[in-house]
Amino acid sequence: MAQVAESNNNDIICPKGDHKEACYSRHFEPSSEWKIVKEGQMIPTGLEIRMGIDGSGIKEARIAGDDHGMDVSDAEIIPAGDEKIGLDSNSNPEQVLEVSEALKNDGINNYKEQTSFSDREEFKSLSGYIITLGKQRKLSSENFETIVKNLERLAELSSDYEIGSDVSKGHSLESLLALSGISDNSNHKDEFVFSGLGQKEIVKVKDMSLRCLSSALRNNDESLAHLSEAIPDRVSFVTRLISQETNPLLQRRRIGLLGALITNDEFEQAINNNSVRELLERLGRNSPNELVRERVSNTLSDLANKRGDEAIVKQ
Repeated sequence: MAQVAESNNNDIICPKGDHKEACYSRHFEPSSEWKIVKEGQMIPTGLEIRMGIDGSGIKEARIAGDDHGMDVSDAEIIPAGDEKIGLDSNSNPEQVLEVSEALKNDGINNYKEQTSFSDREEFKSLSGYIITLGKQRKLSSENFETIVKNLERLAELSSDYEIGSDVSKGHSLESLLALSGISDNSNHKDEFVFSGLGQKEIVKVKDMSLRCLSSALRNNDESLAHLSEAIPDRVSFVTRLISQETNPLLQRRRIGLLGALITNDEFEQAINNNSVRELLERLGRNSPNELVRERVSNTLSDLANKRGDEAIVKQ
């Protein structure tokens, strides 16, 4: 039987009689792969859950797969390769120094023991690579496979609470917003970023960048607070998420990201803005894609549930 740690930290669970090393977070941190839900852990809404068929009672959960039921036209096959993951040590020395300073200024060197050393170091390298892409402001088809591999790995690491918190601030956030196509594009900056890629490559890069952001923000209060601080005009931001995309795959990713924002009070208020809510409901009614309509319906349901929970608490 698990019990709360004697340190009175209600976010940590320690199995009775085990050493401190056996303690774990009360908040289940989801990923795209099936993970065992430990005793007493709180599971965020919107995950896929399964029970072991061997009678063991073990419960597993993962992030709901956006690829389930994906149209064949949405899929993109990426050939296998041996491209280096992370920032290339052979990069321009001045560029490496500049990125290193950016990471330091963003506070991406201070980790607690919950995050393994290898994951920390890999994240620093990946974050440096993403920041470099953002500074270059132009992607190349020649580096497309490497870009995708780095974004895929960053999306996996971002489900870690501390790494997810760092993904959503400073230069890393700025670069991911640009790569996902949801930054403020009043100066047509995004058009320049993607000018070196073909249309299918653009969709893939945006798709993976949105996955990184969703992974970092879901069930992570620190990440959401960082994003809220970085984007003071939250109504305009969520409006862009809903309205500025017609590709069904990217629409689903964007609405999925919108769903991750609901648990933050400031973003939830922005989504409940009359004009934003009307846009979202209209997309849910009029989209020709069934999966997009379903994603919107789930998001509206989560929004209603949060409002209902808040009303109960106030009573």
